[in-house]
This record gives sequence, structure tokens and C-alpha cells, in this order.
Amino acid sequence: MDVLIVDDEKSIRDSTRIAIEAEGHYAEAVDCGKLALMRLKEDPADLVLLDLRLGDENGIDVLEAIKKLRPQTIVVLCTAYASVQTAVSAIQKGAFDYLEKPFTPEHLRGILARVQKQMKVEKELSHLQSEVATLKESASNSSPPLRFETEEPEMS
Repeated sequence: MDVLIVDDEKSIRDSTRIAIEAEGHYAEAVDCGKLALMRLKEDPADLVLLDLRLGDENGIDVLEAIKKLRPQTIVVLCTAYASVQTAVSAIQKGAFDYLEKPFTPEHLRGILARVQKQMKVEKELSHLQSEVATLKESASNSSPPLRFETEEPEMS
């Protein structure tokens, strides 16, 4: 999985990146929303771990920009300033989940597992939707069903 960490605190960026890489994923870290959006324009990420407070930037605003740019990207908001109102707002704006700082490697592993499960479900759904579209197309392009008639009484 490709993970982008967006946090203005270097120690959190570094420790989170190390924990994600220890789980076998690729992780990249930036210190502001502007750099995160530039990175996402070039190359999508599967998951963005986004700090709520990024210096002068509001993480909710960055979340909205990410969802406009890459709607399929899963975003988890991280903050030391947790409140029910903020969590609800983040989810309403498209966040997948909300992770309260300080979080442990165990919490992070739990989030990564849930994100991987969600990605698998979305991939399967996309595949099934594609199959249904193909079946509909082939059904509409085929000739009407043949009507078989027989004079044999056993077949009627």
C-alpha cells in the first residue's frame, strides 16, 4: 500500500513512516497540505494520514481538496485535539476514520488493516460492476431468444 503522511511535526512524520514501512508498506511524508496536493497530483496514494492542524492550514480544508482531486483516496484524519464535533465533521467531509494522537503502532496497524480490507472490497465491487456492465452489453447486442416448438407431447 502507498501511504502519504501529512503532518507538520517532523518527529511524528518520521515515526509514522517507520511504523508503516515496518508493516511492509511504502510511506512518504510531507509537512503541509500544499505539498500533499502537489504529490497527489503527480501520483495517487492509497491512504493519506492527515493531521488536523497543519500550522496555518486546516486539515479539514486539505481533506476536502484531497477528496476533490482524488475521490478514491482513503483519508484518515489524525489529531491531538480530538472532539466529537471534529470527528463528525471529518467523516462528513469524506474521511475514512479518525485517529487520536498520540497513537500507538498497534492503533496504526489496526487502521492499515481496515484500509486494506476497504480497498479489497472496493476492488471487488469495481470488478463486479464491470462484469455486470459487460453482461448487459452482450445481452443487448444479442438476438432475441429463440422460441422452440415441438409436436411431441412429452416436451410440452
